[in-house]
Amino acid sequence: MSRTICAAVAIAWLIAVIEANAQVNYTQAPAGNYHAAPSAGEWQSYIAPSAPQQGYRVASAYQTPPQGYTLPNYSATAYNMPAYNVANHQGYGSYSGCDTCNTGVAYGGCEPCCPPPACAPCPTPCTRCWFASLGALFITREPQDSYTFSYDSANEDDQYVDAADCDMSFSPGVEASVGWYDCCTNTGFELTYWQLLPGDESTQMLGADLAPGFLDGIRNYDQLDYNGGTADASVNAAVIHRLTRSWDVYNVEANRLIVFRNDGCGSPWRFQSVAGFRYFKFKETLGFVSDPSETIIDGDADEYRIDIRTDNQLIGFQLGGITERCIGQRWTVRLIGKAGLYNNHITMNYFEGGSAGAAVINNGPNAGQAMVVNTSTNDLAFLGEFGAGVACRVGSRWRLGADYRVVGATGLALPTDQIYFDTRGINDVRVIDSNGSLLLHGAFVRAERSF
Repeated sequence: MSRTICAAVAIAWLIAVIEANAQVNYTQAPAGNYHAAPSAGEWQSYIAPSAPQQGYRVASAYQTPPQGYTLPNYSATAYNMPAYNVANHQGYGSYSGCDTCNTGVAYGGCEPCCPPPACAPCPTPCTRCWFASLGALFITREPQDSYTFSYDSANEDDQYVDAADCDMSFSPGVEASVGWYDCCTNTGFELTYWQLLPGDESTQMLGADLAPGFLDGIRNYDQLDYNGGTADASVNAAVIHRLTRSWDVYNVEANRLIVFRNDGCGSPWRFQSVAGFRYFKFKETLGFVSDPSETIIDGDADEYRIDIRTDNQLIGFQLGGITERCIGQRWTVRLIGKAGLYNNHITMNYFEGGSAGAAVINNGPNAGQAMVVNTSTNDLAFLGEFGAGVACRVGSRWRLGADYRVVGATGLALPTDQIYFDTRGINDVRVIDSNGSLLLHGAFVRAERSF
C-alpha cells in the first residue's frame, strides 16, 4: 500500500513538473536567475512579464493571472542576461516589427535590429560601421527678377535682353558622402560633398528685328569714353545685344550625427540630429556685349562689354535633423531640415570696356576714372535646406534613395545688383550690394553602401 502511495505521489509530482515546464516557453531564453513562475496548482493561466527590450524576446504559454495576483518584478538583474553580441543578434529571437522594419537600414543594415538601450550592456566589441553613398542631382534656380539692358528707340516701353530670360534651367551635378556610425554610442560623423556642374544661359536681340526703331542701351553710355569716342557709339543703334550668365555651385559639409531611437524593439521611427560645419559657394558671372557692326561676337575693338563676377563663399555652422519612418519591409520615408548663420566672404570683379581697354568716365567728380572695380567684403548670410524623400533597401548592405530638396540663402551679392544706373557712379559700384537671395531646388538620387 505504501509503495502504491509513493508511486502515485511520484507520478503526480512528475506530471506537475511537466505541466509547469509547459507553462513557460522561452525563445533563446538567457540563462540566469529568474523569479519563479507559480506552479500549475496555483492557477492555470498566467502571462510572464516581458524581459527588458534588449535584443531578447520572452515567449509564454501563460495567459492571464488570477485576480489579486501580484506579478513578480522581472528586472534585468533577475534575468542575468548574457553580453549582447552584435554579430549574432538574430540568435536571440525575433520580435514583432524587427523582421519587417529594421531601423538600421539607413546604414545598410549594419546595426542590430534591437540594440541595447543606453548601450548597457555595450556590444562586445563595440561595432563601428562605415558607410558611403554616391549620387546625382538635378536642380534649378527660382527665376530672378527682370533686369533689362536694351530697348527699342521707337518705343522705350519695349525692353529686351532681360537677365530673367537666361536664368538657370535644370542642371546636373554630383554628390558623394562618407562616414561612420558607432552602434554602441549611437553617434557618428559624415562628410558630404556636392556640386552643380558649371553651366550658362544666354539671350540676345538683333537690331534688324526692330525696324524702323533702333536697338539702344538703356544706360547713359555717352558719359563714358571708349575706343576713341563715347561708349554709346558701340551700344546704341547696335546690330546685336547679347547677355550671358554662368554659375558654379559647391557644397561641403562635415556633420556630427546623434541617433535617437525608441528603446522599444521594432519602432518604425528614427530621429537623427545633425550639427557641424558647412561651406557653400555660389559664383555667378554676367556678361553683356554690344556690337555695332556685325552679329558675330568675336572680340573686335568696337564691341563694348560689361563683365561682372560675384563670388559668395559662405562658411559657418548649421544645426538640423533627419526624421525617418519605415514603411513595410524595405521602404523608408524621410524629412530633412538644416539651417545656420554664415559669414559670407564676397569678392566682386567689375569691368566695362572691351579689347581696346576699359571705359573711362568723361565728366563729373569721378572724371578720368576707369570703370574697373575689384573689391571684397564680409557679410552675414543665412542658409537653410529642407527636403523630403524615400529610400528602398535592396540588400543587407545596399539601399537606393531619392530626395527633393530646397536650398535657400540670403545675404548674397548678385551681378545685376552691382550695376549702377548712372554710369559715372564708380564709387557706388565699389560698395558691394549683398541684399540678394538664392533659391535652388531639385532632385537628388543616390546609392548607399555600408562596410
